[in-house]
Amino acid sequence: MMVSTLAPVEVRGMATSLHAALYRPVPPLLKAMREEAGLTTRELAANVRRPQSWVYKCENAERRVDVAEFCLWCKGCDVDPAAGIRRLLGVEHEAKPVKPRRRKA
Repeated sequence: MMVSTLAPVEVRGMATSLHAALYRPVPPLLKAMREEAGLTTRELAANVRRPQSWVYKCENAERRVDVAEFCLWCKGCDVDPAAGIRRLLGVEHEAKPVKPRRRKA
């Protein structure tokens, strides 16, 4: 099991969850993938059949993207979703092999 060393982030006097800190690299990656594909927000929106405002909000962390939407975004940018996930993991931390857990009998 990988243990993160990230501490909760303080926002308006409240600590946000660890999940919010882990999500931080997602919006910049979404924007980078779109720009590298040479697409405008309107073009990507047309590719994924969503409004342009949806693309804008995802890139600016005004809305969270779930796994299915991440895959849709990747396909709209002509990026293999598995490659997009690997890239996200590389942005967040260096890839380390995961040791299988042994169950106690």
